[in-house]
Amino acid sequence: MLVYSAAESMLTPMMESIEAEFRQVKVFSLPHVGDEKTRRHIELGVKGEPGEVERAYQRMLDGLRGFGLELDASDAAASQAYP
Repeated sequence: MLVYSAAESMLTPMMESIEAEFRQVKVFSLPHVGDEKTRRHIELGVKGEPGEVERAYQRMLDGLRGFGLELDASDAAASQAYP
């Protein structure tokens, strides 16, 4: 998913909490500074054991909504698979 205008450091505790709860999952974040066509954002997701990935992704989505951040968790972004 894409998270707009957030500092990665603000999201780190949530990311660490998800990895602690779901031991077979790794959270990844790819910050993008943006350009004239793309706003600043962080690509955020989870990878790992498929059964845990679904639950961890939902936990991440809930956590991000709790921050009140603008997200793009569209079906296309959410269904993108990361080995």
